[in-house]
Amino acid sequence: MKKEQLLDETTALILRDLEFESTTPIIDEAQLLEEVAHVVAYMIEHKIDLLLSTMYRMDVDEVKIHAALNAETDTQPVNYRLAKLIIDRQKKRVLTKHNSKVSNRDDFNDSIWGWNNYDTVSF
Repeated sequence: MKKEQLLDETTALILRDLEFESTTPIIDEAQLLEEVAHVVAYMIEHKIDLLLSTMYRMDVDEVKIHAALNAETDTQPVNYRLAKLIIDRQKKRVLTKHNSKVSNRDDFNDSIWGWNNYDTVSF
């Protein structure tokens, strides 16, 4: 998968899940981090429950969220730590989806289940 395609698909997932629109086109991951960190900062201040439930739906690891929220020695602000977790999870999701695509669904089902020798099923 090309880096640009990964960025585009990751950005689309994040924009949809966090329900915001970017005012400028996202051209690199650093800009995406800035945009997501800004939204996360707002949500921390005004909608923390919504942020946490959204991260749960995104399947961001709860242990990592807890660590990001309680990392007192980390110099990076908490909104950036959480934004990074969101981006990393959505990137992984895009890559998994891309890598697990099956080119011909019928051939896949037939070969797995051994149904390629049967035209119909009778009961």
